[in-house]
Amino acid sequence: MHGHGITVARDTPAEAYSAAMDKMHGPMMDGIANPDPDVALVMGMVPHHQGAIDMAEIMLKLDNGHHNHELAREIIAAQQREINQTKAWLQPKEPAVAVTEDERWKRCLKA
Repeated sequence: MHGHGITVARDTPAEAYSAAMDKMHGPMMDGIANPDPDVALVMGMVPHHQGAIDMAEIMLKLDNGHHNHELAREIIAAQQREINQTKAWLQPKEPAVAVTEDERWKRCLKA
């Protein structure tokens, strides 16, 4: 999911961060509604981690002072690793759900 080219078309950092959080909220809430608690955790955490990546990418694009660039890069790497791990766990357990959720996340990221 990393590298989807998030654009920063907001007037303030707060607006850009808020847009990133708004984008993750729906898929995250849908994910935690799964009746299987293990699946719900994974399906809720993937969009949550993607939201963290999006926010770190916004900071990298907006912060010219390089104050937190190392932290942002660490966040991106760690969250992407966790997304990959959770999706790998989910696929054999719930293949139909994994495919459906992956497609929904892709559509969400394009919005």
